[in-house]
Amino acid sequence: MPEELALFLKAGVPSSPKWARWIDGPEVVAHAAREWIDRAFAFDIAENQYWHPLLGGRPSEDAQAITQALSVVRATPPLLPLYGHRFLTTAPNDGPGAVLSVWQPTDSIVYGNDLADYFAVEFGLARPRWALKESPAVPVWDQLFDLF
Repeated sequence: MPEELALFLKAGVPSSPKWARWIDGPEVVAHAAREWIDRAFAFDIAENQYWHPLLGGRPSEDAQAITQALSVVRATPPLLPLYGHRFLTTAPNDGPGAVLSVWQPTDSIVYGNDLADYFAVEFGLARPRWALKESPAVPVWDQLFDLF
């Protein structure tokens, strides 16, 4: 778990239908995040013919394309759910991670440069001076979601 998320959760575990259910344990939260990401990719592949070169050659059948894409997606650095469809990146792991808003691969953006910036954007909190002014690298996801 990224240090900034661990510090946030030590201060208190938020509880509402939109917050990730960290009280259930990290395995449950990680599983729910994987399911969300899987559904997002499956939908865009089947309904919008989404495909990215990182996924390899696209099979002609949607079911095979989804299986192939998800095998690549599941090997990427995990995204950790925060609130609704907002996810904290886990790579690079040597500093704060960006927060992504993930609907589908074709409809995802950087929503916060780090947790502090995200809280300012999402909840209108004061942005601390130490919040990142630019998004850190988002390996692999930056390409799969065409973030930059």
